[in-house]
Formats: sequence, C-alpha cells, structure tokens
Amino acid sequence: MTYDAEHVGKALLARLQAALPGALDTVETEWAASDPVTLADPVTWFEGHKPTVLEMESSEFPFVATIVALRTPEERPSRWGYQERTITAFVDYFVVADDEETVNKRTHRYAQAIVAVLQGERVLYGYQQQDYEPEVKLSEASRHAKTTNADMFIETNVDFIQAGRVTVMLEGG
Repeated sequence: MTYDAEHVGKALLARLQAALPGALDTVETEWAASDPVTLADPVTWFEGHKPTVLEMESSEFPFVATIVALRTPEERPSRWGYQERTITAFVDYFVVADDEETVNKRTHRYAQAIVAVLQGERVLYGYQQQDYEPEVKLSEASRHAKTTNADMFIETNVDFIQAGRVTVMLEGG
C-alpha cells in the first residue's frame, strides 16, 4: 500500500467532527448535577500542527486538530509488497475559560468526550486502534489574551487557555 497517513488524519478529523458534539453533550449532562461546566462545540477544526494556535482570539476556541505524527513499518515483512505498519496520530485540543478552575475542568471533560468517541468505533481508514484507553496528556493552564491586541495588564482582556493531547495508536494497513 502507498503512504496513507494523511488519509488516516482526515478520517480521524471527520469522525471527531461527526461525533464529538454529541459526546460533549453527554459529558456535560453527566456532570450537570454535581459540577456543571458548559462544553462548547469546537469552533475551529484543523488538520496538522498549527504553531500559532496560542495567538488566536478566544472566540476561535475550542480548537481541535488531528496530526499524524509517525508511521512505522513492521520490521522484516513476511513478503515483498505487503508490510503492516503502525500509525501514531494525535488529537490536540485547546479550550479557554475566564478562570483557571473552569479551564482545567473543560480540559478534562474534553478528554473524556474525545476518548468516548475513539472507543465508539475501533477501525479507522482500515487501521485498528491498539488501545481502548488511549494516552491523554494535559498541559498547564496559562493566561491568554482574549483578542489580538489585548492589554494583558487589564484583567477583562485576559482569560485562561489549556491544551490536551490524546494519542491514537493504529495498526494494520
């Protein structure tokens, strides 16, 4: 088979676009009685890495991107012309909130929804997910300018941003 990592990334993004809003609603409902926090549907979807994401205005968040970061062929295939491979993809997401406590909760709950979407269907573009429980990493929250020219010394011009990364390991091909 030819190089198909971009197809895998597009399929992952399409699955998230279709299922993540419903999963976010489910997570929001689960927490509504004990610790309610609103979970907006993603505003910005992106394929690949966007190094300027932290410079975006708060109105452009939540932000979700899919990145296929690694394609590793199996060692010593059994025959020429057929070789299985492992693909490592990332679902990177960023959320914002007016305070640190809320942004931390949103980051965890977005992870909960993304994991639920991934667990809902194992096969993605002919590859099978290796892990039912994917790895999740969260960044530290940090101050963020709400608008491009915001004065960071004025409290109402600042919110908080936090990122998460869900690692999707796929095998096959």
